[in-house]
This record gives sequence, structure tokens and C-alpha cells, in this order.
Amino acid sequence: MAYGNMFQLLLERVSDDAGWVLQLVHDTRGARLQEMKAELTRANIDQVPARLAELEALGLVVCVDDVWKTTWTGAGVSNWRTQLHCAEEGQAVAEPREGENGHQPGPECSQYRAALFAPGYCWCCRPWKDHSSEAIRAAERLLKR
Repeated sequence: MAYGNMFQLLLERVSDDAGWVLQLVHDTRGARLQEMKAELTRANIDQVPARLAELEALGLVVCVDDVWKTTWTGAGVSNWRTQLHCAEEGQAVAEPREGENGHQPGPECSQYRAALFAPGYCWCCRPWKDHSSEAIRAAERLLKR
């Protein structure tokens, strides 16, 4: 499948090992190098400092007071990576829109786009029930009963 969002374009530039490092930084909401090394060594991922440098060069992570954190864009790439991993083989997945990273609330939207990395939520960070498109679908389901 071909996706045209900026997170996909950046993900294509991230090595597999760096993708796991990004995932860990994002999932922990910030981690120190030694903590990450210990965790990633168990997953057979080495050269953590080099992977962090790779991610930092792409603008996906920053180090503040010895704690590595994802940037807004890094959170989006991490969520997009998870979105693709959660999808069934060959399944088209919902993409983010401009201003959305799946981690911080974006512009309101009326069309629910399932965030597979956060079941029940849209890429805009709002629950499915807050979307008018889902209210219409629910009403249609009730009418069919």
C-alpha cells in the first residue's frame, strides 16, 4: 500500500532498530540512555546511542536533561509505525490529517479514522463517539433492527 503522509515518509528513513528505539522513547514518555540500553539489549537491539543520533538528526527525538523524548513529529512517526504493525495483512489503515499526530489533540474532525494504536480513538485524539460520522452509523444500525 502506498501512503502519502509525512510520518510514512519519515518512517521510510528510519532503520528497523531505530524504529524500536523510537517506540520505547515514545511509550515511556521519556527515558534515560542507560534505561533504554538495558531494555533494548533484552530485545537484541544494540548501538542505542547511534540509533538515537539517527532519530535526532531526523527531528524525531530530543534530549533534555539526559532524558530522551519524542518531538511532536516523533510521536506521530511512532504512532504511524504502530498503526502499520497493528493492521491486518493487506488492510488499508486510516491516515492522520494535517495537525494530527495521534498523541496530542489535533483539530476537531467529524470523520472517525481509527487509530489502531489507541483502540476506540481517532487520529484527532477524540473517542469514536465524539464524531458525527459514527453517530450516523449508530443510528443506521438501530434503524436496521
